Amino acid sequence: MAATPYTRTRILGNAHNKVRAAAITASTQRASTTVHLLAQNRAGNGSVGLSGAYTGGADTVVDVEVLGGPDGALRASSPVLQGVGNGTLEVQGIDVGAVPQTLRFSLLDAGKASTPALLDFFGVQLAARAPGVVGNSIELSVTRSLVYTDLPYATLQSIPVGSTAFEGAQFDWGQPAGNGAEVPPGALRIAFAGIPQVLRAWKIWEKGRFSYRLDPAVAYEVPENTRVRAVAGNYTLTVTDGTDTETYTAVTMFDFLSQVQARSALLQVLGVVAEDRAPGGQAVTDIPLRTDAHALPVIASVRRSQSMVVGDVSPTAPTENIVVTNEGRATGGAQYWSVRGGVSGQLPPAFTGVPYTAGPVGFTIPTPISSVSSQASIQSRFVPTTRNTGEGLPAICFKPQILGIAATDKEVTFVYKKRPPADCSCAQLPALPVSLQCLGLLPEDEGAMHADVKSRLLDLMQWRAEFLGSNIALAPDNDGVHPDAAVVQMDANDVALVNAVVQNCQDALLEVFEDTDALTEWDAVVVELKAEFLPFADLSNAGLTETPGFDAALLRKYSAAMDVCRVHAGILPKSDASGAQGSPCWRDPGGAFLWEHSEGIYLPMFTNQPYVSVIRDVEGKIVSTQEFGIGLVTQCEHRLKVGDQIIIRISNTHNQAAWSEGDKFTIPVIAAGSAPLTGGTDGSPVQTWTARSSVLGALADWLYDPASPAAYTAGPADVALLPGGIPFEVGDTLAFDIEGGELRWRRDGGAWSTADLYGPPLDLGDGLLLTAAAGPAPSFLPADAWQFRAVATYGTDRLRQPRVGRAFAWDGPVATLDIDLGAAVPVEAVMLALHDIAPGAAVTVSGGLAAPTEWSQPLVLHPVLALTQVDAAHSTAVRYLRVAITGAGAGGSIGWLWAGVGWQPTVTPRMTRSRTWALSRGTGINASALYRGAGVAGSWSWNLDGEEAALLADSYAELFELLDHAARQGAEALAMVPDLDSPGNASLCTIDSEQIEASDDTDWQSTATRAVSLSLPLRPVMV
Repeated sequence: MAATPYTRTRILGNAHNKVRAAAITASTQRASTTVHLLAQNRAGNGSVGLSGAYTGGADTVVDVEVLGGPDGALRASSPVLQGVGNGTLEVQGIDVGAVPQTLRFSLLDAGKASTPALLDFFGVQLAARAPGVVGNSIELSVTRSLVYTDLPYATLQSIPVGSTAFEGAQFDWGQPAGNGAEVPPGALRIAFAGIPQVLRAWKIWEKGRFSYRLDPAVAYEVPENTRVRAVAGNYTLTVTDGTDTETYTAVTMFDFLSQVQARSALLQVLGVVAEDRAPGGQAVTDIPLRTDAHALPVIASVRRSQSMVVGDVSPTAPTENIVVTNEGRATGGAQYWSVRGGVSGQLPPAFTGVPYTAGPVGFTIPTPISSVSSQASIQSRFVPTTRNTGEGLPAICFKPQILGIAATDKEVTFVYKKRPPADCSCAQLPALPVSLQCLGLLPEDEGAMHADVKSRLLDLMQWRAEFLGSNIALAPDNDGVHPDAAVVQMDANDVALVNAVVQNCQDALLEVFEDTDALTEWDAVVVELKAEFLPFADLSNAGLTETPGFDAALLRKYSAAMDVCRVHAGILPKSDASGAQGSPCWRDPGGAFLWEHSEGIYLPMFTNQPYVSVIRDVEGKIVSTQEFGIGLVTQCEHRLKVGDQIIIRISNTHNQAAWSEGDKFTIPVIAAGSAPLTGGTDGSPVQTWTARSSVLGALADWLYDPASPAAYTAGPADVALLPGGIPFEVGDTLAFDIEGGELRWRRDGGAWSTADLYGPPLDLGDGLLLTAAAGPAPSFLPADAWQFRAVATYGTDRLRQPRVGRAFAWDGPVATLDIDLGAAVPVEAVMLALHDIAPGAAVTVSGGLAAPTEWSQPLVLHPVLALTQVDAAHSTAVRYLRVAITGAGAGGSIGWLWAGVGWQPTVTPRMTRSRTWALSRGTGINASALYRGAGVAGSWSWNLDGEEAALLADSYAELFELLDHAARQGAEALAMVPDLDSPGNASLCTIDSEQIEASDDTDWQSTATRAVSLSLPLRPVMV
């Protein structure tokens, strides 16, 4: 379009832009990393990637294809795992001269890891911090420092195992109320008598009444009438490995576990440690572990509701059941019980109501509560023996007659007899050595004598042997009848006295040896004994061969001394110092006559003396049968005659106060023993992997030590093992291929280039790099193909049409653009639009027909749009242009580069200009707004008010060609230049309408001249 002198107004649209088809070269350009995969077609498992800092001016399409083959550099495929573990291999290098092949490693021996010693501890595990067998030396012991106080409550009914909740006021033991699901902090800490478990007790108000709770669940059945006891105190827990010892004081599991977790150097807690107050929680559960010797609740197989009372357990007690069985009445009187332990064997018997201390656990079998019928009666009568005519009978009275709590229906006969003479008594004679082992009363393998007994008896018996040896000797018979015969000479009285006293001391020692004070007293008596007999160590009554009657006073003296020893040991003496044998319930007053039980079961009764039914137990002790009491009184004792009888009849007792024969109690006894940690093992972590090549066959085994990892170098590739979170197991296999091959590539449909498939990344130009990554074998197969697009986000192609936000950009203060328009064309103006070049930068536009240096002129920067008019001397024919920018700071961008001749109207239009802002407003009065940009718009119009005011036909046609092009590009921006001489007034706009109305003065009739009126509404381009 030829310029006219009538107007300097221009519209610069991309339809007239000569840069659209020009070749543009930039001295610098901001790189792009945006690459899109457009397509792929592959059968292998490898991948090809395109990357790099792309500096091409336009988007480029890259095609890649795999040629395959054995040539080219070698690379390992991704190792493939078959098995349980999740580790992998790292191929560190491939040997020179290697060929494609498969390498396979299989785990033959996984080694053995060290494991820590463990102790299962009530929901968690205690583990040794040091792994291996060293942890097996750690043990945990618990010392109970608990105080039990009987509460004024007992169970009214039995409580079954597993119980936790109860209804009824009989379970109100003064426990506090709680709310919610947790055990309240003030919950009562209780235990049931005879049961070792410690519980928490509280109550909850629900549904209009209290519900009672226990935690944890009751572990043992609680019989009715069991006393409820308050518990206080704590536990001392000791952890030791034999060298180091740690001590913890705790009440609950949480107390202990939290301390171990925080400060133990020996243990760690495997599991959750939480201050949990819910039922069963660690913060409300006493330490359950017991390592002291203790008894479990008694197992009763009896016909009564009563049970035995268990006392102390010996610290050295073995683990066994102590079985206590009722054997009836010993010698017809007191009930006695056999006692036998699974380890201890047969033990001395027990008696009802008498504390038992002879075994590993103490106990008392209570005397049953009396239940003698109110209709019971006791009747005594005197039955005289035959008398001569005229002999008088005594008057016999029975004052009183009383039934005991153990009375049962029976008839007891006592016979009046004369007492044997004193020199015929067997009371002072020693017991004969009946074999207890033959009677089954001593286990064959446990008859060892106690050390304290053995040492003292050995000394006493050696002294006795020496004394008897000096008082008994052989001598020749001097009667002349048997000159070669020998006779015994001895001091018979001395020998008898020593034997009796020694037997007395021996009997006492066997009773008191467990008490230190008693032993001290016993030792002193033996010293006195030896000193007293010392003057009589030699023969003095030679020739005496029979023991004459001797006074037992000396024996009574030492018996009294032995009774002192018994009292030290807490044992009631068998006799008093006077020699009158008896007990608190019976005493022998002496005298010539007595009433003897016809069956020899009950001890004798004496005239005018109160009498209680008594017997001797198997140990010779006098015990009451608690059956009856009677007083036999008479003023005519001289009329009694040997053979007279007293018959006592007891009837209608219906008594259940005695235990039944066969009743049995079993006391489970648990031996003391610390809780050890077990299972710690020392392992060898070395793994054995077999190696095999598809070309070379079997290779050397790989001995892999995870503690000191080393690469495998015995094959064609150096390989490192990378363990994963899941350990390998025997049979796991790792395999990979050593692969080669070639590929070819091209850009934008150009010629193909061939290169190694593997090797260093391929340089495709403009900063693009092509890489091939191996995958599981086969990584690549021939004909695998990929297509990529590298996007020139900031390339020079961005200059060819107006873009907002998609501009050519560069980094740094200097940039140069060289433009080859392809041919000589007129260039009236050069414009840089949508730029963000720093205001202080210098921009120079130069050009020429043969080179871009034939002329040069500055370009004055304006915001958004910078325009310069080419000097008329150079504008008619330009092929080369150069835009040089300096002082741009950190860089800049240009969204549109325009060069050419703009549309020139026939006449200058009527113009209105409006300054417009893009604001995002809020709501309400005086709402604030967010600024988003600004621009200049308005309207240009031509009206028929004279020939010069309208557009002529040619100018009108060219305008609509320009507008049509902008519309086809999606309302492309136009540069509206009111005056080329004043470029600062130019603005970027779009046509603010989808239709333009035009009128012609001839109403569009055919004519040589056409004058068109129209108006262009404009919308600003906001930047």
